[in-house]
Amino acid sequence: MTMYLLLAVIVGAVVLYVRGTRAARLRWLTQLNLPGAWHRDGAGEPRVLRLGGELDGGRYVAQDGSSEETGVWRLSGHTLVLHPDQSDDPEASQQFDIRLFDTGRIGIDGPGREREIYVKRANNVIELRARS
Repeated sequence: MTMYLLLAVIVGAVVLYVRGTRAARLRWLTQLNLPGAWHRDGAGEPRVLRLGGELDGGRYVAQDGSSEETGVWRLSGHTLVLHPDQSDDPEASQQFDIRLFDTGRIGIDGPGREREIYVKRANNVIELRARS
């Protein structure tokens, strides 16, 4: 009987841990709010990173000056992974550490984007439907 009680306590603890971990991840994703247009803050060539899809992954468009790259993005912990469409090689993925400084302000650090600050720009354009 005590073995079943001990097993029930262990299962209960695991369920509470998993539920807490999922809630913490959802809070983190909600705070980051990655989908949208992120513009590099500061001087230099303009860079824009447009992330679409869900809170933890989707499609992206990266504009660096006159060049543009598209692909798929996902968030794995505190790592932003970008995989370009032009490559079928899984090794072509780029990984960047991501830090949340404030709402709408993140830091991205990795190859080609060393310690860059990005600011989320709100889109204030309202699409109107044509009358029929």
